Amino acid sequence: MKTFLARLHFSVSISGKTSYEEQLRLILGDSPSDAYQKANKIGHSEAVCLPQLNYGSVTWTFTGITELNEIAELVHGTELDSKTVEPTDKMEFGNYIDQRVNDLQREIPMTGRKSLSSLYSACFLSAF
Repeated sequence: MKTFLARLHFSVSISGKTSYEEQLRLILGDSPSDAYQKANKIGHSEAVCLPQLNYGSVTWTFTGITELNEIAELVHGTELDSKTVEPTDKMEFGNYIDQRVNDLQREIPMTGRKSLSSLYSACFLSAF
């Protein structure tokens, strides 16, 4: 059995307002074809329409798989995904990353750590 990383895409409509979600899923399969079929089945199984909620109807539509990559070895530190971002507004993007880092640090209690967000922002912004 091999390990794959699949990128699944969904369209989410809440009372007519549409947004899009991208999910990374770990898939076990004997081959790329087997893993693709399993990822496709997962995507279709999560499609749902809930017409009578307090805030309106919700439709969750599976739109497809855009990537399927075999993970050769699943060990500590294995890179699963990477993206390069070229923001139009560096300061806004730096603030966005800083906020996400701070939010995660608040959610996960850690002892003896220094704030990484200010160090990251300083390095990120100086790179431009």
